Amino acid sequence: MLEPTNFHVLTGLSAGEISRFEELATKKIVKQGQIFISQDQKLNGVYFILSGRCVIYTTESDGKEFVYAELEKGELVGELSVFDRQKSAASVRALENINCWFLETENFLKFFQSCSRFAQNIVLMLVTRLRKADDVIDKLAFLNVEQRIIAFFKERGVLKSGALTVSPVPTSAELSRYVGASREMCGRVIRDLQSSGRLIQSKDVFTLTVKD
Repeated sequence: MLEPTNFHVLTGLSAGEISRFEELATKKIVKQGQIFISQDQKLNGVYFILSGRCVIYTTESDGKEFVYAELEKGELVGELSVFDRQKSAASVRALENINCWFLETENFLKFFQSCSRFAQNIVLMLVTRLRKADDVIDKLAFLNVEQRIIAFFKERGVLKSGALTVSPVPTSAELSRYVGASREMCGRVIRDLQSSGRLIQSKDVFTLTVKD
């Protein structure tokens, strides 16, 4: 039986409700690099990630990508389009092989309507994501590029003895997609941080000194 601890949205469900979920869902495997949801695509269900990671991003008219989030084990993908029946606002690409449960639209809505605890968990998850989206908007609006990159390191890094370590080292292209700035600008900021001694690269690890 599926363990509720694998998904926050299944927390508090009874054994019978978990069994019902498994009856409605089908297992899928998404290969690394596969774009399994495309921007402006009409979706027919929701993916529940059992293992692996994926990235949510949009592609601008000039070909540049902007990354909104990375999702991993325990996360859902595609639920918004299932609720409002609109096309997907972003694309989703597997960063590594993904094992997942897939609920077709009607099955997802059926379970949502019949299981109040599941519905409450979904609403809580959406509220949490909305707050994170607000944080991203604030960063883009009020932080300069250096501050955005440092914020990215704080989100991704491990803090120890006043320093953040980030591994693997993100490229300028990856930073560009995450912070909403050009590759050239990101590269320049990284070089400036290294010149000042705040950022040190050792093999595939970045170490950033954190100011008080």
